[in-house]
Amino acid sequence: MTGDVLLGIDLGTTVLKVAAFDAQTGKALGVTSVRLPLRTDADGTREQDPKAIDHALHRAAGGLRRKLGKAWSRVAGVGLASQGGSAIIADRATGEPHTPMQLWSDTRPLHLLSDIAKRKPAGYWRRL
Repeated sequence: MTGDVLLGIDLGTTVLKVAAFDAQTGKALGVTSVRLPLRTDADGTREQDPKAIDHALHRAAGGLRRKLGKAWSRVAGVGLASQGGSAIIADRATGEPHTPMQLWSDTRPLHLLSDIAKRKPAGYWRRL
């Protein structure tokens, strides 16, 4: 294989996966994964530590780089998928996280939904 390589990164709720593909054929060239620590609590907390995510990305990408050898130098593009609805507050200038990542499955804000819904007419939510 001498052509371009494409990377796919999937930041999941419990596992971060990195895969490499031949850009011409789509053939998988390698994959690595690292489990992500998840903080849960009885109050509905579902959070991940941004530094742990960064560490997992470095471990997974490093493992894939070792698997690919010289082909790593032909990485021509990266695709990223992550958990929809998860959120983190970070510094605009530096990217440094100010909060843990609150996951899509965190139920602490559910009690706010009815108040938020009242701020717009029902038609707005149907169109949205």
